[in-house]
Amino acid sequence: MLCFSFFPLASLLIALCGAAPTVTQISNNLLDPNGIFFVSFDGVVNVNSFQLSGVLTFGNFQFAGWYTSTRTAVLARRQLPSGSWFTLQLPHNLTTDDSHNVIALGVSPADGKIHVALDCHSTQVFYTSSEAGLATSGASWVASRFGSITNTIGNLDVGT
Repeated sequence: MLCFSFFPLASLLIALCGAAPTVTQISNNLLDPNGIFFVSFDGVVNVNSFQLSGVLTFGNFQFAGWYTSTRTAVLARRQLPSGSWFTLQLPHNLTTDDSHNVIALGVSPADGKIHVALDCHSTQVFYTSSEAGLATSGASWVASRFGSITNTIGNLDVGT
């Protein structure tokens, strides 16, 4: 009896879901031919499957973060749909050879600040944020538009 009632439900679900969505590649960009590459703990730094926001799109801009072969943290920005990429180096180096130490990016829609968390794994977390409005304006893309690298977010210690 359970089998007979299951099939109509399955047919209904299939009909409601329809065809799978399609994806079309618009472009393919190499942001840094000297990006760091090493394997540790069965992962590759800069391209881990769990890294949710190493590339982030917000409004009319796209942002990316990675470590260079000299271990320096780099942020990039371009205007959509096909603007050139501009990069800046943050005053922070990857602290240890652990592929889980990724860069995570976020944007606060309320004030247009870009939030950057660095070395996000089992070591100290390092943090900086941009001046208000940088995520939504065409202001110059320079490191001085970001605050100092700290281990705190406001009064919250995230570095221990």
